[in-house]
Amino acid sequence: MKSIEIDRVSKRFRVKRYGTPSLFEVIKGFGTSAGQKRSFDALKNISLSIERGEKVGLIGRNGAGKTTLM
Repeated sequence: MKSIEIDRVSKRFRVKRYGTPSLFEVIKGFGTSAGQKRSFDALKNISLSIERGEKVGLIGRNGAGKTTLM
């Protein structure tokens, strides 16, 4: 019996940038104007099924979306 099941879950965050962009951001094309909005996918098409009694651990880098998934 499945206790938890998610199917193709996605979460996109929009971040508004304030201030002057760094030289690196200008070269890469980000932050070309103050107040520009950027977005990024914290989760993209995640599917997961956990059976009753199973133990699950989430491993990943900082900012990888572990907490967002929970």
